[in-house]
Amino acid sequence: WYQRRVRGNIFDLNVNMVDEEDIGIVTLDFTIDKERANSMVLIEMTALTGYKFKKARVHDYLMQVGQIVSRYDIKEGGQRLQLYIDPSINAGRYELMIPVIEDFTVMNRVSAQVSILDYYNPSARQVGFYSSK
Repeated sequence: WYQRRVRGNIFDLNVNMVDEEDIGIVTLDFTIDKERANSMVLIEMTALTGYKFKKARVHDYLMQVGQIVSRYDIKEGGQRLQLYIDPSINAGRYELMIPVIEDFTVMNRVSAQVSILDYYNPSARQVGFYSSK
């Protein structure tokens, strides 16, 4: 697994991936501050090369965690995931564990990007990266 922590005054994003055979779990640990509470927060994730976000897996996980995510979109054939965080949540620390499915094996993968941003003020953004072994 690979972990990268990005600290800043915006979202304090921590991204981590654990690989288990043909499935990976990308853990997002982030803070929504008082200024961003009651605003639309968007998380944009790209999948590592050889991995895809599958609708059934993402949907099943999001149904288990409750109402933090109000909407999600999977784009570019499963290569990109957008999570819209419910604007009614309070300021605080949150964690999401997003499943990604290995579609084919790739050697020497480059890191994939995760961005968390204020939907109405996209310059208020925090970026992190993750990778597998």
